Amino acid sequence: MRILIVEDETRLAETLRQLLEDQRYQVDTVYDGADGVDYGLAGQYDLIILDVMLPKMDGFQVAQRLRARVHTLSPYHQLRSRSGSAPQQDGSPGAIRMSKSSEPPSMAA
Repeated sequence: MRILIVEDETRLAETLRQLLEDQRYQVDTVYDGADGVDYGLAGQYDLIILDVMLPKMDGFQVAQRLRARVHTLSPYHQLRSRSGSAPQQDGSPGAIRMSKSSEPPSMAA
């Protein structure tokens, strides 16, 4: 499975990357919205983990641009800063919003 992480917080992005690679996923990581669009268009990803608040272009714009140019958009998860909320559908096909946490997620199956 190939995953794209679009996250400007370097420490969080690298932690997610390492956790996923430890589970044998192939992971690409970029740190702003413009690179997220470029990588999303150039590669075929099974999942995109997409921050909402990004430099150059926010996560909503990234998803919108990818959806406009790619026949079928990979499922994606949008990260947001607010805590205390369960994952929610945001109304976009394939999108689930998840809150950022100071605790690293458990990725083991």
